[in-house]
Amino acid sequence: MNRKMTGFVFAGMVSALMLTVSVHGQVPNGSENLQQLVQRISAARGQNMQAIKAFTWNQRTEVRKDGEITSTRLELVRYDARGQLQRTVLSETKPKEKKRIAGRIQAKKMAEAQAWGESVKALLMRYSLADPESLAGFLGKAAYGLNQSADISELNARNVIQQGDRMAVQVNKESHQILGAEVFTSFEMDPVYLQMTHDVLPEGPSYVRQMTLTAESKGLQLLVENFNYNRD
Repeated sequence: MNRKMTGFVFAGMVSALMLTVSVHGQVPNGSENLQQLVQRISAARGQNMQAIKAFTWNQRTEVRKDGEITSTRLELVRYDARGQLQRTVLSETKPKEKKRIAGRIQAKKMAEAQAWGESVKALLMRYSLADPESLAGFLGKAAYGLNQSADISELNARNVIQQGDRMAVQVNKESHQILGAEVFTSFEMDPVYLQMTHDVLPEGPSYVRQMTLTAESKGLQLLVENFNYNRD
């Protein structure tokens, strides 16, 4: 999808969003009307999504099992002319083959952890709100949260990506850019907790600096870091 078309799609989704957003409670003192906030967040995210497509960057993915690193992958990431993410693997480590029985059992667990990481990463990326559809899904159900400050608005929503999830997003009141997010959801019937931290490049666009997803019941953790942004 080219940039002009993406802009039309995003504008249409913002218009639809303004028709469906509802206020679940009073507006906190010093905060703007929820519908106005939603509109401004949508506009800021739309501009940011276009700006970030001019960059390439590195993404490091790490999977841990019971605190031990089972696999790592370093990729070069960029958007192609159609607006789709393209990844080039720069380096990768995987569980090594073991000859002893105990070693083979451990290697199997490590391999299973790596496979889990690959599968759950797709879910994690949806909660990053990096596309118009997932952003509209969140904002269309958002309400003001309890944690407000002079500089930050918090929005909460339920059933954003899948039934039963809960998501809280912190937004800068001046720039209307996302600062971070927390998600309580599930994957393969197990509860998982996701925390995201955003940052801003010197050139202006914001990006997800780090995402950490934890499945405590399985002793598994997925860590994704984005860094080394360079303009094409």
